[in-house]
Amino acid sequence: VFTTINFKPNELAQLIMKEVYLEDAGIYKLRLKNKYGKVSITCTVSVCQRERSTDQRKTNVEDLLRK
Repeated sequence: VFTTINFKPNELAQLIMKEVYLEDAGIYKLRLKNKYGKVSITCTVSVCQRERSTDQRKTNVEDLLRK
């Protein structure tokens, strides 16, 4: 999984997962610590399977037949 965490002072932290699977769903915890103290937060990440539309399937089949 290609995961990056973007964090800028005084802004939100952002978790980016470029490739996810259903089993990646769950509770994630972010812990930050510096000389002033520490903080942590948890969030629940849901992964939903995306359904392909009929139009997308037709286009893909048509592309294969042209080759």
